[in-house]
Amino acid sequence: MRERPDYAAYVTERSPRLLRTAYLLCRDGGQAEDLLQTALVKAWRAWRRIGNDPDPYVYRILVNTHAPPSSSSGGSPATGRRR
Repeated sequence: MRERPDYAAYVTERSPRLLRTAYLLCRDGGQAEDLLQTALVKAWRAWRRIGNDPDPYVYRILVNTHAPPSSSSGGSPATGRRR
C-alpha cells in the first residue's frame, strides 16, 4: 500500500497535469485555472478522507465541479434545450 502524499507535495507534483485536464474540460485557460483552484480547495477539505491514492478523487472533483447541475426541465443533457 502506498503512503498518502502530503497535500502540498501532491499539489506541487500534480497541478500541471490537473490543469491540463481542467483545460480539456473548459477549453479556456482562465476558467481551467479557476476550476482547478476550486477542485483543490474541495480536495483539501476532504484530504483526511481521501486515502492513499488521491488522483481518482481529485479528478472526479474536477469533472463534477465542471458539470452543469442537472435539471428536471426535460431538456437535453448536452444542450439544455427541450426536445
